[in-house]
Amino acid sequence: MSAPERLIPPLERRWDEEGVLHVDVVLGAFYEGPPGHVHGGATSAVFDQLLGDAVHRLERIAYTGHLEIDYRRPWPLGVVGSFRVLAEHAGGRKLTASGELRDPDGRLMATARGLWVVPRVVLGG
Repeated sequence: MSAPERLIPPLERRWDEEGVLHVDVVLGAFYEGPPGHVHGGATSAVFDQLLGDAVHRLERIAYTGHLEIDYRRPWPLGVVGSFRVLAEHAGGRKLTASGELRDPDGRLMATARGLWVVPRVVLGG
């Protein structure tokens, strides 16, 4: 099996009128951890990308400072995972984001929350 060109596959992002990001993702065998299920690190990587996307919609640049994931149930390979994420200003240079991952039946598979920090000086910008 060859590695994908990117750690995270291309994602179709949908923003609603309240600024919530919605993304449906299907991960295959490359992302396998426990037999037949998505590796927790792959789930974490997708959350980091999507929560970061939501944060970057509020600020030009911000870096992940802390990311916390709670895994509730396994994510089967080849099954659509529906992500819903939202970011908000926490004050000063700090932004927070949170999200959830649900299966096609609406059952919660994982939640995430994190802190992003806007750098004091953006190099080259």
